[in-house]
Amino acid sequence: MSGTAILAVNDLHIDYYTFEGVVRAVRGVSIELCRGESLCIVGESGSGKSTIGLAIVRALPPNGIVARGEILYNNVDILRLSEEEMSKRIRGKEISIVFQDPAATFNPLFTIGEVMLDVIAAQLGVRDRRRAYEHGIKMLKLVELPDPERVMNSYPHELSGGMLQRAAIAVALSANPKLLIADEPTTMLDVTIQAQVLDLLKRLRKELSLSMIFITHNLGVAAEVCDRIMVLYAGTMFEEGYADTILTNPIHPYTRKLLECIPRASRRVSRLRYIPGSLPDLKTPVSGCPFEPRCDYATKICSVSPPLVRVVGHRHRVACHLAQEKGGV
Repeated sequence: MSGTAILAVNDLHIDYYTFEGVVRAVRGVSIELCRGESLCIVGESGSGKSTIGLAIVRALPPNGIVARGEILYNNVDILRLSEEEMSKRIRGKEISIVFQDPAATFNPLFTIGEVMLDVIAAQLGVRDRRRAYEHGIKMLKLVELPDPERVMNSYPHELSGGMLQRAAIAVALSANPKLLIADEPTTMLDVTIQAQVLDLLKRLRKELSLSMIFITHNLGVAAEVCDRIMVLYAGTMFEEGYADTILTNPIHPYTRKLLECIPRASRRVSRLRYIPGSLPDLKTPVSGCPFEPRCDYATKICSVSPPLVRVVGHRHRVACHLAQEKGGV
């Protein structure tokens, strides 16, 4: 791991144990995130994006197991920490997460303020209710919520989706974490509010010197907020590089197809584009490239041998048999 890296995920494998069998949700993913950098993890639903985010904060469901790999935060393997150490030292303090549905953050039986005060007391050790309240108001102002006093006294159902997501971001940032994981935080919002929340995250990342992992299925969103993009498919990394490189010179056929699916105002079409086919069954071993049945460029080797990850440029990696040193397929 480089000296400026805050997070390094090495050869991560995650399995879910179900009644139907073992789901190999993440298969050998590696990530390096530098301080102050933002990385978007992009892929279809079921590709393992959220699973990686949950693993980093050690919040996998009971049937989720890290089968192999390491997650280094400031050179400390958090998978080896006890749950007590993780709660006291890392989760919420150093690494925080914002979920797709803000209802995952707030209990409908408690006001926003009650939840915030509990988090501030637990994470910062602030027991004085007045000091904790003032800190909560400060955080709500930071995320540009109008009338923060009213928000503190409101129940979740009394706020709009956009206001509730801003409050969830305020809770996540209340202990001044160094790394923020945003798991599709705009998916449940309308387009106008989505843009506002994205602008807010970009501003907060700059003001607070945050490192960020942004999880999304939308490459257009990824282009708005991130320095680098990782394209994930069926639990494996297909392509990773700087955002402008991925968007202007994609090499993997899957990355290209994702870009083709983005609607453009300059292009009139009778119907939206999509990628035919579906993700493979992750309970079944994949002998070759998992994208082979849906790939227009697949050859015989794609069905029998998994592609190796190749470095094709500065911090640009591709896992494809057809990838060339310069260009692609």
